Amino acid sequence: MVVRPPSNKNSVKLWKRRDRLSILISILRATMEARGKTDIMSKANLSFAQVTKYLEDLSDTDFNLGNFLGDDESNSIEDNRRRDRYFIIYDILRNAKDGILKTQLMFNARLSFDQITNYLGLLVKKLELLQYITKNGENLYQATQAGLDFVNSYERLKWLSSMNSNEGLIKENGEKYKITRRGLNVYGHSLNLKKLLTHGYIPSDRTGNSLNYVAALYNSQKNQ
Repeated sequence: MVVRPPSNKNSVKLWKRRDRLSILISILRATMEARGKTDIMSKANLSFAQVTKYLEDLSDTDFNLGNFLGDDESNSIEDNRRRDRYFIIYDILRNAKDGILKTQLMFNARLSFDQITNYLGLLVKKLELLQYITKNGENLYQATQAGLDFVNSYERLKWLSSMNSNEGLIKENGEKYKITRRGLNVYGHSLNLKKLLTHGYIPSDRTGNSLNYVAALYNSQKNQ
């Protein structure tokens, strides 16, 4: 039996905050063509200090998406500012695969009562990645199929970004930066992950594969 969860107006405000995965996508998109730091700053809508830090991180051959998004099991409730929204959503959904009480979910995801309430409102009512069910007389939150797809996509992206490589996601050449092959793969999978939250559509080739589309775009620009 599916029942309606408590409503929460603050969940809408939560979604308006810019997340680090979106910033990552913006920078990688901007570097599809070789650009200088000031140009990237404008394209990605970042301050000079921010773009300098992010370019340094993304150029590192040891770049790890989990670390970038604050995917750290040691983080406490007080450390939530270090955790990106995408990781927090992943953390909630992976704990709700089989159905879970709100208090247990709050503890497992290391969120305060207000935080878990905001996220549950977002995930159930707006994104439909969670559903509110009654099972054996208990009111539980359980991941929907779309929620399970998000978990799998996040884990695939995290695995991809952690693979050993001799290059970062972008490469500096003189005073300009350009996306690398590794960066292109992370970009395509990041778009797929974000699509699950925004319900938007990524341009695709006729096979419907957005990663093929991104690869074709990269190769066309490379040959220009």
